[in-house]
Amino acid sequence: MDGGVYLKMRLRSRLVLLTFLVAALVVGNGLAAASSTFWGPTGLINVPTADVQPMDSLEIGLHQANRRGAITISYGLLDVLEVGMGIFDDRWDDAEFSGFAKFNLLQETKSAPGVAIGVSALEDTSYFMVASKRLDGVGVRGHIGIGKGNVDGLFAGVSKVLNPVTVSTYQSYWQAPVTTIMGEWDGSALNLGLELAFTPNVKLRLEARAMESLGFSLMFETRL
Repeated sequence: MDGGVYLKMRLRSRLVLLTFLVAALVVGNGLAAASSTFWGPTGLINVPTADVQPMDSLEIGLHQANRRGAITISYGLLDVLEVGMGIFDDRWDDAEFSGFAKFNLLQETKSAPGVAIGVSALEDTSYFMVASKRLDGVGVRGHIGIGKGNVDGLFAGVSKVLNPVTVSTYQSYWQAPVTTIMGEWDGSALNLGLELAFTPNVKLRLEARAMESLGFSLMFETRL
């Protein structure tokens, strides 16, 4: 493929995604719920949040980004504790394994943020502390924290759930998936995401990483 054509296609795909995200941010409202990040703990794309998996809830995530694939498994061991593992590889022929855990120190309330700490082991140990809070009057939920490793230094993100759109006819109706838009600074890059919840148990997240490469995550959740 000609280099100029390839560059135009990449720029066009980014413009379409950014336009859709901005338009959705203008018309939406709601509170975001977390799914698994690329490296395992619940969160946005790379940035973790103060949420943990509900007790006895199991989520399996399939991720692809920057030619690297991952499978993550997270489980709500307690109301305030999630544990899990991840399998990562560029070509799926020499996999690396990681374990992680996240503990919710404080539950989010109307007046105070939720706070969580977490640790992950992939090559070197990573750790983080994060606070999450719905911002009343703005219609978004904010997340800010500090970490070392998978999220390095100061990181932050915002997420927003859109009101579902229902299209009705005389005999039937169709409801669009519950959609969450998100943006984050993971300590080294700016990432944007669009998550579609087709059911409470099946979610697809489309991602623009570092504003130059596209990725996706597919999550399946069940109760044990």
